[in-house]
Amino acid sequence: MAPKLVKSHTMVADRRYYWVSRPLGDVRKLSPNEVAEDYGVPASVLITYWKGELDGEAAVRSLPAAILLVFFFFLMMYTHENFQAVQGVEKAIDFDIIENANFAFNGVGTYGNKNFQDVNSYADFYSWLNLGFSAIWLSPNTPISEGSPLTSGPLPPERGNMYLWHNRKVGPVKLARMVAPETACSNLGLANAYGLSCTVAGIGLGKLDLEATEYDVLQSDFVEDTSKTVWLGDLDAQGNFRPNIDVQKLEESRWLDEESFRVKVSFVTYNAPSDLLTETSIHFLFPRTGHIWKSITHRTVTMTIYNRWERAAAEALFWGLITMMTVTELKEVALGLKKHRCNCVAFLKNYVGVWNSVDWIAIVLAYVMLGRWVYQMVKQSELQVELEAYPSSIAACSDDACKEAAGQELFTHIESLGGFVRNSRTVAGFYPVCIMLRLFKAFSAQPRLAVVTRTVSAAAGDLFHFAIVFGSVFFTFAVMGMAFFGREQPHFATPARTTLSLFRALMGDFSVEEMETNGRTVALIFFGSYMMLALLLLLNMLIAIIMDVYAVTKSQSLRSDSLLEEAYSIARRGWQNFRGQRLKLDFIYKTFVKYLGEDADNADKIVTMEELLSAVPGLTRQQAMRSFVESVKEWGIQMEEPLELNDLLIAVHDVQALTEAVWETTTEGSAEQHEQQSLQVKRGGGSDSKAALEAAVVGSDAEELASGSVPTETLLQALALRTKSGGHTDASDAALRELLRSLDELLAARKSTAATPVRAEYQDDVLAGLFSCSRHLVSGSAGVPQGAARNALLQQFVQAANRLLRGDSLDSNVFAI
Repeated sequence: MAPKLVKSHTMVADRRYYWVSRPLGDVRKLSPNEVAEDYGVPASVLITYWKGELDGEAAVRSLPAAILLVFFFFLMMYTHENFQAVQGVEKAIDFDIIENANFAFNGVGTYGNKNFQDVNSYADFYSWLNLGFSAIWLSPNTPISEGSPLTSGPLPPERGNMYLWHNRKVGPVKLARMVAPETACSNLGLANAYGLSCTVAGIGLGKLDLEATEYDVLQSDFVEDTSKTVWLGDLDAQGNFRPNIDVQKLEESRWLDEESFRVKVSFVTYNAPSDLLTETSIHFLFPRTGHIWKSITHRTVTMTIYNRWERAAAEALFWGLITMMTVTELKEVALGLKKHRCNCVAFLKNYVGVWNSVDWIAIVLAYVMLGRWVYQMVKQSELQVELEAYPSSIAACSDDACKEAAGQELFTHIESLGGFVRNSRTVAGFYPVCIMLRLFKAFSAQPRLAVVTRTVSAAAGDLFHFAIVFGSVFFTFAVMGMAFFGREQPHFATPARTTLSLFRALMGDFSVEEMETNGRTVALIFFGSYMMLALLLLLNMLIAIIMDVYAVTKSQSLRSDSLLEEAYSIARRGWQNFRGQRLKLDFIYKTFVKYLGEDADNADKIVTMEELLSAVPGLTRQQAMRSFVESVKEWGIQMEEPLELNDLLIAVHDVQALTEAVWETTTEGSAEQHEQQSLQVKRGGGSDSKAALEAAVVGSDAEELASGSVPTETLLQALALRTKSGGHTDASDAALRELLRSLDELLAARKSTAATPVRAEYQDDVLAGLFSCSRHLVSGSAGVPQGAARNALLQQFVQAANRLLRGDSLDSNVFAI
């Protein structure tokens, strides 16, 4: 049977639309059109709707620009860096040095048994330099195939100038050394006893006890001992490359000794098809441990800046978009200062925020890249002029000192420019992070796109506490890893390497076999406990934290318009604006705010259709009605947020306490009646007292209720008695509905004779009985439904209480349990 509605003379505020007054028993769900047409809309609701629409429209409009910024930056980087050609040239040189610069020949063959990586002593270094490197770079004779009857002869100049067939040898070949200065030993007693000296090996690369990466070698300072620099070849007066190497002399002079810390062989090549100038350095690193580390590094520069139109086009598009961003931000700053009358403090409080900071970081970093790019172009132009003049400058030199000075200056300029280019790439590599944040800014105003950022923001507190727990566990295992494996495994020898190894293990990149060098038991304890705690427990907790918030955020976002719907709305508005069928939303918003004055954001006055039409000249009734209906619809969606069961239970207990306080302070009726009625209720509601109380209420007419002959305390006791009795009969339901009708008529009658606030009195009376029933459910008394049924009833009662507290109407059947 459908629930019976109770007609009422009392007007209460609607729960969803607080400005709408409705009869007490009217539980119909009002449509947005009804509200907009019959009741108007508060100014604050209208303004909030317009601001939300403008922000959403701005976000959708900014999205293409944010995506284009990513695309244009990619085009600029891809066309400028020429990744494929650079990597092709550098890898070809690497392969030739490692595979073809051989030594340790067997005496009869043409291929050596050792290569660059097998240089493990000073003698090996001289052998590699004399037999390996000289064969691929400094050989004066033509190479012939194995077993060929041909005789090797002098290498023609045009072939001697080339390296790997397509790379022109540019400038000299330099052999340089870096020494480690002597210092006091940490244990002077033993050092003096055995006649030992110590050197500082921590310049630039640290002690080099472990192998350094190519990046570390390239970025470290090389303090050259110029007194030991040797030139192994250079251009002659005709511009042809001529070798000049005497390894035997170097070995006899002990050029390489115990003081040596780093040695490098450097040469320069130019690849004309790709327009790439490459400086290659072959490094030999001598740590104090006795091992020799080897590394090959490159510094490559594209000599012609705009040799392809794609480069200029991509750069123009990118910097054009950056300029537009800058102009937009400057206009926003100017308008903000004007709004705050040049009060910088007030302006900054309103302007400075996360997203504006992201915009300015992106702009400033972009112009930093532009400044570095301009500087690079100037230096590249200077280097090209120097390279073009280098053969003639060498020809003009009359002695070796002049040639060495020219070669040293050329290497200095190439190394400086190459290092600058590499650092610029590092700066450019971080710029996509700013672009990504700008994308998140564009997503933030569109709920469907802002799910990720809103999820992270909502979970920030939980993530912070999780990070503390995870960091503590992770650091503990890092210390354990260093203690267990630090002496045997290079991946656990330093804190940085240990941290990286443990992160890689979380992603599945690990080697248990390496850990087993310290014993399978230790490996099992460390690896097993780490994977169980860090991976299976903590990472899954992290996923649970994110997904818990994500589910709520996702459900909230589904109530908003999709990106396609917003794009359609923007297109519709734009087309109607073009045809003159509507006013721009921004104009309506600004005009109406100006009409309301300074308190526009907090305006609670109800705006009617006629008032809005008069406040905004040129506004059509159709457009005004659309704004009214959509603003009401948005407000209704906001008021329908779901509640958790825990929140409902908390509300039950809170209002229960309030109800008991109301009962204790009730003064209607005599003290004797109050004590007697309370005693009857506490006894459990016997049949006599129950019948008496019901008769006192149901048997009374409206006049008796209005005159106050039936005290409110009696009504409360009857209602509580009914709910505590656990009645389920139709007669009980009818009695309760009659009780509620009597209460309603009582309030309607008293409204004209007393100054007591009607809604507050209604809430106190009915909430008392309602939450007596809720308390009965919470206590889990005998005969009360349990499990899901009990929770469903609890939710029903607390929702009814919430409606009462908001001034909404109430169906009498909510008491029929």
